[in-house]
Amino acid sequence: WANSHSWSSEPRPGQKQLQSAIFTMEPYADHPERFDTWKQVLCTDGLTGRCYWEVRWKGTVRIGLTYRGIRRQGESDECCIGGNDQSWALSCSPQSFTAWHNNTPTAVKPLEKTNSNMLGVYLDWSAGTVSFYLLLRRASIPKNTHLHTFQATFTEPLYAAFGFEQTQVLEDESSLVSLIQVE
Repeated sequence: WANSHSWSSEPRPGQKQLQSAIFTMEPYADHPERFDTWKQVLCTDGLTGRCYWEVRWKGTVRIGLTYRGIRRQGESDECCIGGNDQSWALSCSPQSFTAWHNNTPTAVKPLEKTNSNMLGVYLDWSAGTVSFYLLLRRASIPKNTHLHTFQATFTEPLYAAFGFEQTQVLEDESSLVSLIQVE
């Protein structure tokens, strides 16, 4: 068995669609591009240039970017987004945020207490930055709070990556990642 995902749409004002990754246990043959232990997925298109997207999450998840060649087989942290020198991630939970690169955690504190579960991710590939913003919606007025910026020299396209913490079980439906396509 391996992790699989399906997509569903739920349009909202100002958004084209909402896509959700839903993990279930499904029988699949082994494949070298599939994560065999970590519950993670990568988007299929590599990113260069300037890109921005928004993510809504529930539970404890990692949201980030990785090179396509990230190791995918095994239980080591090298296979986890943010656990190696090929990926950059923000771990999000209801209690905290932690930035991860090369298996080094950096605690991130939002400027104010919030119940927001939405992030904005901004990649400027040529400048070598990946920035994460907490998105607050109050009375229909958006307010973004900068959480963390990674600085690096990118050498190949990056792939958006989403993962659930290793301690969660597949049957637990308490974690969810949704991509929100913005115009």
